[in-house]
Amino acid sequence: MSGLPYETPCQLTLFKNPIVCIRLSFDPMSYVIACWRWGTPHAITANSEANQFELIPLDSDVALNKIFSHPYRAGAQQILTWINDNDEDLACKELSIQDESRFRK
Repeated sequence: MSGLPYETPCQLTLFKNPIVCIRLSFDPMSYVIACWRWGTPHAITANSEANQFELIPLDSDVALNKIFSHPYRAGAQQILTWINDNDEDLACKELSIQDESRFRK
């Protein structure tokens, strides 16, 4: 997931003669709300049982699958603004919006 376009073949049929073309596609970029604590990246996850956001360390692939990610930076910014306005514990953690791909290996 480099964020760069990659080529995917497609085939168009025009007047019963196939035309081969190249379609450029872009990997969608997702954004996470993250911070660094004790030298380890942490990101926000939604805890539905406690009805709150929590920080979890990004120390495994399993943890990466649990984090909250948003396809749009503006949407992630709205969530971060809400957290800063409504959650005193997380607001003091210096959270920022980061590209999710930064944490994927």
